[in-house]
Parts: sequence; structure tokens; C-alpha cells
Amino acid sequence: ATGFAVTLFLLGLCGIFYLPQLILWTSDVLPDVRSNTEWLGILIPFSKPMIIPLVQSMFLFLIPTVIMGIGFPIALQAWADHVHKVGRSTGTAYAANTIGAVMGGIVTGFVLIPLLGLQLAVSSLGLVGVWIAAFLYMSFARSSTVVIRVGLFAVVAILTTVAVKMPSNLFDSVVESNPMVSRRLKLLTVREGATTTVSMYRNLEEGTLYLYTSGVRVAGDTYFWRGDQKMLGHFGILLNSGAKKVLSVGFGSGESTACMALHKLDRADCVEIAPEVVDVSLRYFPHINLGGRLNDEINMIYMDAKNYIHLTDIKYDAIVNDSIHPRMFADNASLYTKEYFESAKAHLTDKGLFMSWIPAHDVEPASVMNSIIGTIMDVFPEVTIWFMTTTPASYFFVVGSEQPQYFSPRYIDNELLKNGVRDSLSLIDINNSMDLLSCYIGDKEDLKKRIKSYRLNSDYYPFIEFSTETMPGGSSMFKDFVFDIRNDSIYKHIDWTGFSQEQKSEWLLDFKQLWKASTYLLLSHSANNSMEKLKLSMKGLAVLPGNPALHSLSERAAQALLSPQMQATRTADLEAALRMAEIVLTVYPRSPLAWVVKSNAAERMGDMQKALEAARMAVDFGPDDAQAHLQLASVLRSSGQFDEAIEECKTSVLLAEQSRKLNDYHRVEILSVLETTYTAAGRLEQAITTAEKALELASSAGQEELAEQIKKRLSSLKAAGNAQQQL
Repeated sequence: ATGFAVTLFLLGLCGIFYLPQLILWTSDVLPDVRSNTEWLGILIPFSKPMIIPLVQSMFLFLIPTVIMGIGFPIALQAWADHVHKVGRSTGTAYAANTIGAVMGGIVTGFVLIPLLGLQLAVSSLGLVGVWIAAFLYMSFARSSTVVIRVGLFAVVAILTTVAVKMPSNLFDSVVESNPMVSRRLKLLTVREGATTTVSMYRNLEEGTLYLYTSGVRVAGDTYFWRGDQKMLGHFGILLNSGAKKVLSVGFGSGESTACMALHKLDRADCVEIAPEVVDVSLRYFPHINLGGRLNDEINMIYMDAKNYIHLTDIKYDAIVNDSIHPRMFADNASLYTKEYFESAKAHLTDKGLFMSWIPAHDVEPASVMNSIIGTIMDVFPEVTIWFMTTTPASYFFVVGSEQPQYFSPRYIDNELLKNGVRDSLSLIDINNSMDLLSCYIGDKEDLKKRIKSYRLNSDYYPFIEFSTETMPGGSSMFKDFVFDIRNDSIYKHIDWTGFSQEQKSEWLLDFKQLWKASTYLLLSHSANNSMEKLKLSMKGLAVLPGNPALHSLSERAAQALLSPQMQATRTADLEAALRMAEIVLTVYPRSPLAWVVKSNAAERMGDMQKALEAARMAVDFGPDDAQAHLQLASVLRSSGQFDEAIEECKTSVLLAEQSRKLNDYHRVEILSVLETTYTAAGRLEQAITTAEKALELASSAGQEELAEQIKKRLSSLKAAGNAQQQL
């Protein structure tokens, strides 16, 4: 009994100090493990995805599992000594152990952690173990003296004090030190649930938001993430001209469900296993989701998607599998199995479509992607594959169905006339049926040319979740995969209902030109650098001038090349900034951003004439570009032309308010420039009003640090205003 008390005491210690150990692991040990694994992997061939979890398990769980292994036979012996009947004592001990293991898992996972949080739950259980161990020792230790008893309770009291006095945000520190999270991200909140831990981060440089579940990024409000979210929300409906009932699997940021609601369906359902995801997203992403209208527009179902689809009696016109990466998120691989796909097929209407998100990240092994797509082809007689051509990103969409798939340009264009649908999709450069259908890559026959063999992924023979293959560099893999499959088979899938022969001929003529130009968009995704992407976008624009997607690509490539140079102008590396601006202008002479960088560098070098000329060129090529007008305002202010500078600032503020690609963080910065321009012009009253507006916007956007800076300036302005009135 005393031996069991000692093991129980040691287990309690493990519980009390588990979170400090976890912080040590995530912040100090894991980075070294990763770097040493990379180095060792060069010398000794082994699976890195398998080695790191093995080392992690040993570091965090080896000691407590060994103690538990020792504790059970000791407890068994103690009970046998007490009862003096081996069979009865053994059966009783095993029964108690089994019941305790089952109830412990249920109570801890579904009661203690949701109610108390991980830190308080683990610490409390650790303390309970320590106190029970102390009482057991006191009750059964025959040779315990008064000194030992007093000392034991002193140790227990000290441990209790340590647990109580321990900082209450240790688990937040674990989440914050996640090595997969950039140091540029600031942790805003952490929510613990029975199935996952949800955390929200803000990018301090850009003001953008990112949602993580169990340490994996799953959603955000950046241009990249919103393309994914919008495609999931719209495509299942647009590709099925009879879509009236739609199911979305996974909530994420909630933008996909907001997109579904725009189509005014008869029924829109969303199944999400973690209510915490919904709560956090509604709090931080109201600008892109339904906010308080969610339950009015969407039927939320909180349960495991696989079980829901298996158990429901409802049949859907479209099921959209908005699930997370199957190799990065525990248990998510079940949403990529043959059995899950079969359940989905059984719950589709006659012409229903099943759409699944398929990762194509640069580090994704081809065997994993082939397994997912091959398994879908094994279940669904008809399959097509799509890629977000207009806004290239690292994922495919595979669409499966029982019946042949036909897509109606007339229906798509009519849906785009609905209030909000066109505005939503135009953000990702889909403005009509041609733009949407240009995202088509191929059908089942095309896929068979590339995927000649694959490992079937099923519940009984899982593959993708446990694959430990070495991950190759993937841009070349993506290029080979796409261009092996992509051809003009799209034409046999078009439903021409509602088109006259003349309209059909005109549509086909325009689409063929777009299809050719879209090739450059696809090539850009496999490009090795931003300059190559910029050159490809220019080639595409030569084929189809004015194409919004190609224009957006050129702007993003220029942004990637010039953003570091914007920083360089602030750190006095002006020559480097000028050189890069000139290089970009040789390829893309109409780049507003390149002219802005050139103007900014010239302004800081004191060449105001050159700075003014470049700023005016930026405005000429980007009349709707808020940054171009802001740079012109800066040069005019530096030249003492305050009235013109203020007007340019006002134009920049107006354009920023209208832009859907600028967030509140950038709008606050523009307002701050207007405030300083008013101040330089001596118009303090207007400067104070502008600063107050900037403060309100920064506070509502959760920009605490920026808000504090504005408060200090506002105080100075008000003090100066009071002094001016007294004079």
C-alpha cells in the first residue's frame, strides 16, 4: 500500500508540473529537435514525420507511463494482501482500474476540461493524487514517525501552494509558443473544448486575423484564405443548377456559410464538431461571416460530420467537405476515407454533387494526394477536378457524383445576378460563368492518365493519416500534375440550356481566349519566385488585356517583390529600393506600387522633383489605388503644399473605405497620415477630429498598441489646441 501511495504521489507531481514541462518542450526543446532531425536526416535515412512525434511522446509521457505501469501491479499486490483471496482481489482491482480509466477519460474530456480548462483540470487531478497518496501512506505505513508525517504534509502543503500560485495562463503560453506559428502573430484568445483547442491570432504587421484549431491554421481574413472560403461557399451551388439543399462540413471562419446564405437556398446546413470554433469566429470574423444572423440563415449542427452524414435522413443537392488537412490534424483523415465518401454519396439527391477540399501544399507527397483522389474515384462513377485558377492557392476541389456532371453557364450567370453573390466572388476575380469554368482541370478520364495506381484509404486500411513518406519539394509536382490532366474536356460537360447558337458561339470564342490566358495563371503557381510570376502575368495580359485575375496576379507579384523595399526606405537602404523599383518597372511599367516605392525612396533622398513625378505616375496608373494617393499626399506635404496634400489624403481615405482588399489596420494608418497633414497645416481642430476617428477604428479593430499610440498623439493635439485657444 505504501508503494502504491508513492507511485500515486509521483503521478500527482507529474500532473502538477505537466504544463511547465509542456512549455519547456514547445519553447526550448522542440525547435532543437526539429533542427537536429533535419541535420540527422541528411546522414541517416529515416522518416522525419515519425521521429519527431516519437521523441515528443518520450519527453512528455515516458515518466508518467512508467510510473503507471509500476503502480498497477503494486496496487494489485496491496489489495491481495488486504483481501487474502487472489482471484477475488485480482478481479476487483482490474474492474476498478477499467472503470476508473473509462470514467476518467469521460469526466476529464467532457466535464473538467470544458468547465475548468486544461491547466486547472490537470493541476487539480495532480493535487488530488498527491493528497490521496499522503492519506494512503499515513493509513498504511507501519513505521511512519511523527517527523515523517509532519514532513509529508509539509511537502503536500508546499505542492498545493505551488499549484495554486502557479500563473493561471500557462496553457495560453503553450499555445503561444507553438513553433508552427509565426512570431509576427499575436495571440488574442484561447478557447478549450472537448474535441479541440481554438486560438485566434493577429498579424501585427498587417492587422489580419488567423484561426487555429489544435495548433493548425484553418481560416483567416487574408486574400489567400478568403479565396478558399469563398470557393467552398459558392462552387457547390453554382456547379449544380438544381441546388436547393446544401450541407457544409466544417465552419472555419464562417465565410463559407455566409456565401451559401447569399444564394437564398431552401435549406443550408453546416455541421461542426467544435462549438468553440463557431463562438470564436463569430466574435472575431463578423466582417466576413453572418455574425448575429447565423442561426437565422444556417442550420448549425454540432456533432462529428462522419456520424451526422451516416445517421441523417436528409438528402442534399450538394455536400461540401470543408475539412482540414488530413495529415496535420488528428482524426481528420476519417473525412477522406472510402466509408465517408460512400455515406456522402448515399445522402445525395439524384443529381447531387459531393465536393471535397484536397491539399496540394508544396510539401504534400504525391502518394497522399493520389490516395485521396483515387479513393473518391473508387466511390463516385463521375469525378471532375478543379483548381482556383483565378487566385492560385495550394488546394484542389474534387467533385464526385452518381450522374454525369453538366454545368450551366446560364444558371451560373443568373446566380451571379443575385444580391451579394457577384460582389462576393469578384473579390477572387470570378465575375461570370467563364471565369468560374476556367477553374476546371479535368474529369475522371483525364485523372486516370495521371493516377495509374494509388493506395485506397479506408477505415479498415488507413493510409494517408499514417503515411511517413519523405515529402518532396512540390511546385514541380503541382505543375506536372495539373498539366498532365488539364485539357479541353470541359466542353463535353457544358449544359447549353438557355443559349441560342449565336450566344453559344460567342461564349465559346471568349472562353477559348480566357482558357489560353489562364494557362499563365496556372504556370505562375508553380513558378519559383515572384519575378517569374510577374513575367508570366505580363505574358497572360498580352493574350487577354485587362483580365482581372491576371491583373491581380501582377499586383500580388509586384507586392511580394516590393514590400521588402518599402521597409528598406525606412531603414535608409534607399538605393536597393530604387533598384528593385526600376527592375519591376522594366517588366511591369504600369505598376502603381513600383512608382510608389520609387517616389518614396526619392523623397527620402531629398529629390522632391523626382519624388513628385513618380508619385503622379503612381496615381495615373492607379487612380483607384489608396496607397498611390497617400504617397502623393506625403510628397506634397513635404513640399509644403498642404491643401493639395490634404485633398489627396481625403481621396486615399475614401478609396480605402471602398476597397475590400484593405483592412481596418491600413485604414487607420491612412487616417493617421491625414491627421499629421492637418497638424502640419496648422488645422488642429480637423486633426483632432481625424485622430478621434482613427482611434475609434483602431479600438473596434482590436489594435490595442496602435490605439495607444493614437491616444498619445490625440492628447498632445488637444493640449496644443487648448494652448492655441488661450493665445
